Amino acid sequence: MQRFKGQDMMDAIVAGCALVSLADGHISPAERQKVNEFFSSSQELRVFDTAKVNQRFNQFVTNLERDWMTGRAEAMRALGNLRTKPDAGRLVVRYCVALGFADGEFDHSEKQAVSDICRELGLNPAEFLS
Repeated sequence: MQRFKGQDMMDAIVAGCALVSLADGHISPAERQKVNEFFSSSQELRVFDTAKVNQRFNQFVTNLERDWMTGRAEAMRALGNLRTKPDAGRLVVRYCVALGFADGEFDHSEKQAVSDICRELGLNPAEFLS
């Protein structure tokens, strides 16, 4: 699974996770824990340094909390780097959907964030949200 290794992939996943986790206005401890679990236990994501992942995730979160529109633009830009890699994009969306369920409820705002992420990646949201 080394094919997914790279800064663009890590940035896209943590950007997507930050968008989904903040979609309802706050990040629950369950959502933070789930992001850590993704990167420490997933076959595909184990190639990334967990400390760097946490640092980058916190960066996206801070930027979103400080100024939602600017932070969102930065996160979407990171996601857009995978637009020409549909397999990698699908993996990102699957992790975002799983994160949406982390706190026990995949609410409307989280689904909307996933839908926006899909469109940025050039994917059909119905493939993941139906």
